[in-house]
Amino acid sequence: MTFPHLNRRLHLYLGLALVPWFAMYALSALVMSHRGLIERLGWGEDEWTLRFDKPYDAGLAPDADESARRALARRVVDEQGLECAFHAGPIKDGRIDVLCFTFFALTRFNYDLSERRLTAEDTRFGPLRVLTRMHGRAGFHHEGLGDDLWAVMVDLVCLGLLLWVASGLYMWWHAPGQRRWGTVALVAGFSCFIAFMLGL
Repeated sequence: MTFPHLNRRLHLYLGLALVPWFAMYALSALVMSHRGLIERLGWGEDEWTLRFDKPYDAGLAPDADESARRALARRVVDEQGLECAFHAGPIKDGRIDVLCFTFFALTRFNYDLSERRLTAEDTRFGPLRVLTRMHGRAGFHHEGLGDDLWAVMVDLVCLGLLLWVASGLYMWWHAPGQRRWGTVALVAGFSCFIAFMLGL
């Protein structure tokens, strides 16, 4: 098997393997770009259910740093027995929000430092919200094996996309009859990208 033949096979099978990822990123980007329309259609509303509202002494100082806020988030999530990625926001107006999220659900905690009170609400996402969560979920900064596995998969998909592009460029360059129109397509693509990057 020659290298050009191997390259064509690589391009074909990579394209097929990446179909669900192309579809997910394309559909979720459309949802994110047309958020106003989605909300007007009533598809973007989250229905929140109160989990609890109770006294709670977190022992958190008003000027707590990020590590102290994250420690509080870890404690609150563990106490509820939740398996999720989580984020502790900054302290604003004497309150701090902790978000605990998966692809399919979100629990938000709000702690009032002065009243020493903790509230929690739950919601479940519909298909459109799941898509946007999948689009934005990446990185190794979350805790948990599932989050790390997703981050590894995102890295592999990115590598696959780069190989797919490289194999396509190789095929184009080694097809002399297609070089003219291929060059037009390449220049048009880069021109549009650069123009929008520059805000034109």
